Amino acid sequence: MDTTTASFNIMYGVGRSRHIVNYHDGVKTHSDGSPFFDIAIFSNQRKLNAFVSRLRRSGYGEAQEAFADFDCAAIEVEQATATVRS
Repeated sequence: MDTTTASFNIMYGVGRSRHIVNYHDGVKTHSDGSPFFDIAIFSNQRKLNAFVSRLRRSGYGEAQEAFADFDCAAIEVEQATATVRS
């Protein structure tokens, strides 16, 4: 993920909350230089949709999954090989 662009992601059903939006404005950082994500928690879909619409109008883009480029097939082959060896 490019940390210099404004982005957000949505999580559902985390703990007792229904909808969580993590959003980064492309500017805020922690003291170690890693991006600082703000958080918004919503109890209903209508408020979530309104907030996401405001983010999109403000130029935020939806972040891709962190493991979207992760090669699961290579991991499965490694696991299968380890099983055969044992």
